[in-house]
Amino acid sequence: MSKVLTFRNNKQYAVIETIYEEAKNDTVFYKALDINLDRIVGIKIIGYEGGDKRTLINECKALIKAEAAADNIPSLYDYYDDFKEKKFVIVMQYIDGITLDKIIKDNEGRYEDYSVIKSNIRLLLQISRTLGQIHKVPYLQHKDLKPKNIIVKNYGNNNQSIYIIDFGISAQPTLKDTGTHLYQAPEQINGGIGTNYGRIDIFAMGLIAFEMLTGRNLKVGIDLTCTSKDVEWKSVADVRDYNKNISEEVSKVLKKCLRRQPDSRYKNGEELERAFYYSSRTKKEK
Repeated sequence: MSKVLTFRNNKQYAVIETIYEEAKNDTVFYKALDINLDRIVGIKIIGYEGGDKRTLINECKALIKAEAAADNIPSLYDYYDDFKEKKFVIVMQYIDGITLDKIIKDNEGRYEDYSVIKSNIRLLLQISRTLGQIHKVPYLQHKDLKPKNIIVKNYGNNNQSIYIIDFGISAQPTLKDTGTHLYQAPEQINGGIGTNYGRIDIFAMGLIAFEMLTGRNLKVGIDLTCTSKDVEWKSVADVRDYNKNISEEVSKVLKKCLRRQPDSRYKNGEELERAFYYSSRTKKEK
């Protein structure tokens, strides 16, 4: 028999599957059936013992803003504060698809195939378009963009679409060491460079695109190097060193995304979408 969760107003949800569980963050995400409305939902439960409940409420507010601005953001249905158990519950639209990190892994050994490159560019265009819609909202950015936070629905079909999920730190200040380590912008790593709204996500997109096209994670300090006196990176890895079938134009787009100074990157997702579109019109990407 399925586990049944009951929240305020006697709303009940039958758990279908545990999608992930993170002991470190005291977080669990379920696929569940809303018994009252007979629909499939996603339920995220976060413990806030000793934490700040206000940040969880702000996450919901950021999700509402993003959903209103962009087409490919899961809808927020409800949220509850289970103050007795010190748990915060977010009920949202469940997106049935595959996360981008799994797609990247599945493409191992095929990154140089033109069909794979073309498919990845199409995905990058969709992600950039959704970010462009989000970035039109004043002060709104994701700030924790990574392959695990991007779901592809109907992958490989003509009607495939991406969804950006998990706006957990979107409404939080950009302090030192915020975000996920492998996908942090320099201003998130050390707080030494001023935040410029939207451009944290652009840096993450450069890292994600590099990984999609090569299977390789770029690392600040190894693939992107500088000294404390340098305004820009002394060296930046070139995507073409790891995938000979990527055009110079696409390589230039990634390098601009990965500029150390926020003001030197694309301003927002809309600019990035345009850059990916024109760079993909070259002979190699057709």
